[in-house]
Amino acid sequence: MKLKIFYILIFLNIHILYSMNISPEFGIFMNIGASKIFTKTEVDQNEYSYLVDFKTIKGDIFLDFEAIFQIGVKNNINNNIVTGLTSLLEIGYSPYIINTQYQGESNGDTYIFTDRVNLHSFILGIIEKIVFNKFSIGIGAGVLFPISGFGISNNFEYDNNALVIPSKNKLNHYDIKNLFIIPIAPYIKITAEYAFKPYRIDNAEMNFVLGVYLNYNFGMQYDVSVLNKYTPQETIPPTIGIFESDIYYKYDYSNLDFGITLGVSFRALE
Repeated sequence: MKLKIFYILIFLNIHILYSMNISPEFGIFMNIGASKIFTKTEVDQNEYSYLVDFKTIKGDIFLDFEAIFQIGVKNNINNNIVTGLTSLLEIGYSPYIINTQYQGESNGDTYIFTDRVNLHSFILGIIEKIVFNKFSIGIGAGVLFPISGFGISNNFEYDNNALVIPSKNKLNHYDIKNLFIIPIAPYIKITAEYAFKPYRIDNAEMNFVLGVYLNYNFGMQYDVSVLNKYTPQETIPPTIGIFESDIYYKYDYSNLDFGITLGVSFRALE
């Protein structure tokens, strides 16, 4: 009896694999939107008379974009509602931006200063899409790998030195590995896309794609010992040095991305 059930299961698996109608698919997409940074900080400023208030550090919102290439297969389904399931590997580029702001003073006036760390990052992820004819919904996950970057600031009181890694305008991969405890940023995402204006040639079809996306990035955790080491001292001009006591005890962040998707997709026909 057990052997008979075993043979039946093998037959069903072979039948399912044989009946699957799979076609290769790939696409090129551009995500254009905005990103909101959320910060979690613990600071101690009691011993210092800084003209900036470290306790007011918070995430800012800014425009961003991503360039993504997706490749995979579509399992075509003969159904009145669901017409396919697409499994895709996605790779791409993101100018991953950590944008923060804080209050400061100059000549008795209060200002809002902004620090920004731009990290050129490689995207690697997977996404599954449920296709309803021309409309699709996708759920995906992946990781951003920062490889280089730079930091900028409009804090004129500190000669435009950012309060995060200020002594370097350019960051290489070694700097990033030192700046963050784990220098990778995992993410999850949801997409909704509509394919239109199909163009067929031979055994392939090209579609233009318009959609929206929502992406949550878990961020990276700063190594506060590095932040404390490179925080500028309040001198004229500002100097970089190690303090007797720490200012930063914790500095984590995450970000929420949202926007529109533009692209083209290519699929082999049955």
